[in-house]
Amino acid sequence: MNNSFTQSLFRMSAVLYAHNNNEAISQRQIIRKVIEDALLQYNKNDITETELSSFIEENYHLSISENEILDTINDRKFYDDFNVYKEKEKTLINLAPKRVHALSQLANEKSLPNYISDFLFEDDKKDEKCETLFRFLYTVFTTNLEGYKLLLKEKTVFQPDGSTFSDEDKELINAFLDWDNPGKNKAIYNLASYALEYCMLTNDKNTTLDLQSLRNKEFYLDTNILFRAIGLNGDDRKERTLRFLSKFKDVKETLKISSETRLEFTESINYYISKLEKAEQKASYVSSKIYVEYVDIDGIFKAYHKWKLARQNASPALFKAHLMSVYQTLLDEYQIEVDCLKPYEDDEQEDLLKGYSSQIYEASGDNKQRFAAEHDAKNILWIEKLRSVTSNNIFNTKAFFISSDQHLRRWDYYRNSNNVPIVMLPSQWLSLILRYMERSDDDYKSFVCFLNIKTSKTIIGEEQMQYIISGIGEMTTDINKERYIVKSFIQDEFENEINDLNEEELAEKARNYAKSLIEDENDSLRKANEDQKTLIENLQKEIAANQNNNEKVTKEKTTQDKTIKEQESTISSQNTTIDELSRENKKYKLDNWKRPRYIGWTLLLLLCIGFIILSLGFQNWDYNPCKMLILWIDSLSSDTQKEIGKWLVLLPCGFAIYIINQLYHLWKTNELPSN
Repeated sequence: MNNSFTQSLFRMSAVLYAHNNNEAISQRQIIRKVIEDALLQYNKNDITETELSSFIEENYHLSISENEILDTINDRKFYDDFNVYKEKEKTLINLAPKRVHALSQLANEKSLPNYISDFLFEDDKKDEKCETLFRFLYTVFTTNLEGYKLLLKEKTVFQPDGSTFSDEDKELINAFLDWDNPGKNKAIYNLASYALEYCMLTNDKNTTLDLQSLRNKEFYLDTNILFRAIGLNGDDRKERTLRFLSKFKDVKETLKISSETRLEFTESINYYISKLEKAEQKASYVSSKIYVEYVDIDGIFKAYHKWKLARQNASPALFKAHLMSVYQTLLDEYQIEVDCLKPYEDDEQEDLLKGYSSQIYEASGDNKQRFAAEHDAKNILWIEKLRSVTSNNIFNTKAFFISSDQHLRRWDYYRNSNNVPIVMLPSQWLSLILRYMERSDDDYKSFVCFLNIKTSKTIIGEEQMQYIISGIGEMTTDINKERYIVKSFIQDEFENEINDLNEEELAEKARNYAKSLIEDENDSLRKANEDQKTLIENLQKEIAANQNNNEKVTKEKTTQDKTIKEQESTISSQNTTIDELSRENKKYKLDNWKRPRYIGWTLLLLLCIGFIILSLGFQNWDYNPCKMLILWIDSLSSDTQKEIGKWLVLLPCGFAIYIINQLYHLWKTNELPSN
């Protein structure tokens, strides 16, 4: 695979589908987009039509002549997008500045390589895995190319990449496809749909493809589409398939199933129901909750157990009635007609049918049973007979067979290489239908859903799991224990070729495995119980041995308690005595502290009182000192001196009041000062 070409495909798909493409597709419109992208990538001011043609062929593997280029850029619809002028007898072309700006904005949008890079962010094998995804996406492009090639009968086409994918590659691819990213889904859709535009560029005639070209056709559905639509391949596939069918209803196309498909559907349901009944009889100890939890395969067994979980009374017979009811509802809701007018007689076409059946069976690579190959052969012949001899392109072809069977599609393509293919994938038709309709994120997701590829990795089948879970369920009814044993069995026995065992052997192996685990667990529990019993016995002996000591300790404790109480009483008495002594000591110290102060203040108070008495009385006493002081003050000549003298006489009175206050506070004091 050419990586540069792949990158070119990614960019071109983004450019071609960056515009609103809900209009008819014409060669000239597509050529215009390719020219615009080429001029943008050329990154020079001017280019001749010859140089531009060579550049396109080299970078896009497309052959667009000089005349086609000139006719396109001179088209009145696109005249404002290009600048065309003569210089020295050469026609020079460039993009109009306004158009350059618009396209540059579109070119800066994220493309598939960007989404791949985001998906593989910080992956140690990023480059290797990136190459794997590039190869797969190139295959998506070439797969659609194969289908569109015969639809439009173009001259040349790239061959699909012959590389195969390992199981590890397939897991990576499916993880990328399942990655919930609307932008990525849209980019993949654009790439696959770009194959249609590529084919139109290489078509023999100037074709215009619009929605009207797809009308008045009959689309016959394969049984695998019906199985998906009624939920036998998982809820997600059911949702996506119903959305796919709704698109046919929206564009008023006719959906049909042949009487052969109806017969195959009924026989297949009966076949699987009989297997379910057999499994329910031989493997009746199955927890539906455990089955749904641990079985990854979306098949009829898982669908049955999911249905069974929500019901009290459930059986394969009731499940069959449920499926047939859903099937009939599907036909009614999506207006799917049952065509019972077989356009051929089986006897007359016996040899041809045998040849088809044998080829289909061989092409399936053991992925299909004989009776299924026979039904496919009858449906292929059915469509062939409905078509006219002039069914050489999509416009005059009336009938198609829609199937998700890749092996059947490839067989039909290579054996029918000169005619419009009978078998088309849902993804191919969905890309056509969505081309002319408003598209949502769910529509892109539905398209991508049809691209998942099956892994060939050996896994435990859904029927085998029925017997495994039943065998384990016989040994235990504990749901948590059963869950653990099932998980352990799958992990331990996956590589032990259990696929070669029949139902009884498989159930027996699972039963013995569960028995072994349970016995090991019981042995561990018994040992633990014995250890616990020994421990208890030893403790009992210790208790018995210490019982006498306990009585002695009890007596000693009683004596000690009595002694402690006596000591506590003594201590309490002593504390009382100490408290009394402490109080007396404090009182003694307080009295010793107060006594000199009482004496001192009292003497000073008596002196003040004596002074006051002598000042006011005893005036006739010649030796009265206070009288002498007053007379002396009166003899002073200065008024100020006399005023000062008055205050000296009055001072003892104020001091006496202060002393009385001090004595009062001394009397009220009950504690010694801290300092």
